[in-house]
Amino acid sequence: MFYTREDAKKELAKEAQALRSAASNIYRIKKVVSAYNGKVYNCRFNEAIKQLCNNKIRIYSNVNYYGYFVLDFYDKETNKTVNLIYTKKATKDSETELFTTAKRIKAESFIDSLNAKYAELLKRATEIEQATAGIENTLQQLQSLKKSINHIISCLPAEVTNIYNLKHLY
Repeated sequence: MFYTREDAKKELAKEAQALRSAASNIYRIKKVVSAYNGKVYNCRFNEAIKQLCNNKIRIYSNVNYYGYFVLDFYDKETNKTVNLIYTKKATKDSETELFTTAKRIKAESFIDSLNAKYAELLKRATEIEQATAGIENTLQQLQSLKKSINHIISCLPAEVTNIYNLKHLY
């Protein structure tokens, strides 16, 4: 999709806002996970996660048809989805980081995973905001580099540019 510069900045601001909103709701998810420590993962856990939703956000969890456990956060204001957890669900043959072989929830590992995701979300939001703040300078630098590259390519004979597949940057 092509954005104007102003639309791109607005879209990136929405992305950073969604990441921060997801991070700020992780503590609520951790409370549910703590309540289900050692319990078998089933629809009751999914319903408890669904209860965290309000008119601004949706949080949902399930196991997809590939056998992966998915925990997603959706911000209705920004229309953005943020994945919080995507991991293989335990089977009777193998245990995973978040579930035992008996499909019981390991709250401590689950919370550790959410804490790591919290830090990652805030870091990504900060990176987006910082990159957006300095984007004009970055775009100018890229334009200057394109001019330099095109100048170098234009000084070469056509046979050399064809054989080495050197193309002008537009």
